[in-house]
Amino acid sequence: MNIVTAIKGYFSRSPSLAQLFNGYAEQYRNAFPEQLKSLLVVSTTQPVYASPDLAEFLTSHAAEVREMIKEAAQRMRAEHTAGTAGKEVSDSGTINCISVNIADTSTKRYVSDKFSQVMNASALFDHEMGHLVVKEGWPDDSRPHIAECAADAYAVLRHLQRFGGATDIFEQAPYTVAVQAIFEPPPIHYTSAAIQQVARLHQGGILDIFSLSLQETARVAGDIALQYSLDDNTLDKIHAAFSPVRERYKESRRDEQKILKAIIQVMRDNKNDHDIYRAGKLYLHSAGAKEHLDHMISHDLSLLRDFVSMSAHERDSGFILNAAAAIDAKRAAAETRPASQPLISGRP
Repeated sequence: MNIVTAIKGYFSRSPSLAQLFNGYAEQYRNAFPEQLKSLLVVSTTQPVYASPDLAEFLTSHAAEVREMIKEAAQRMRAEHTAGTAGKEVSDSGTINCISVNIADTSTKRYVSDKFSQVMNASALFDHEMGHLVVKEGWPDDSRPHIAECAADAYAVLRHLQRFGGATDIFEQAPYTVAVQAIFEPPPIHYTSAAIQQVARLHQGGILDIFSLSLQETARVAGDIALQYSLDDNTLDKIHAAFSPVRERYKESRRDEQKILKAIIQVMRDNKNDHDIYRAGKLYLHSAGAKEHLDHMISHDLSLLRDFVSMSAHERDSGFILNAAAAIDAKRAAAETRPASQPLISGRP
């Protein structure tokens, strides 16, 4: 049985997300005919879409394609990700390949479990597609962090276009991805600012996102990534500051309270560096962390006093939690500051 026939057979066994992704892929290939001329979409180990120009190649090079799919699945497991995008060079040219683990129903990266898992799976698919169709989304053509900001901005824009603005994506995603700032080496997936800028464009009525074509959506995502990504020095600074948290995680990864206390300690030690402080604060606003934190505060008076003190400092220092707004404020401050006056680290 060749791979094209296998795609049809897979639909009969798993018709929902597989067929959904097949339709998504066809829509993208029609919108980006040059960029996605040869497109293969895989669900973990099974192909769910192959562009027509690949039919002969997939049949004549079945073993090679299966090895490609296997390597993508191994890469996802090694990197603990639910999706990956790649460009594979073959006898027929460059194959654009997206692998998404649709069997993974645990990810709540974009919306909470109040909403259908189809929304998270669709956003994950759009994120990986963003790496291929957004100019700034391919890591070889731009900094890895910019590429991830482009892919996430694209995923969130497409989420709004697919499902409207009534989901909790802006209450979930900016805070969920902040975990990357603390635990990921390096924190290239810390894309909170890009996601929050999409929220500002949508909620402020600045941009009619629903009227954008797929090509226009890709251009907007690229612009957001360029303007609302962090420079390497800032990412390195944040990553270094939270190293004690990663050490504590290695020692007590099942003890959420110890990990949260380690994060709070880093925030207290770096309260005057708003870049570091913000990364911790965003993570503490994530659904999982907030649930544990609320329980801890209700049983620990000293921790409650710490948070009262931290809140007072935030107010007095002009701390901005929204990562996109903070970038704008820092940029505006740099434009008005005399050349002889240095920028205080992490603060506008």
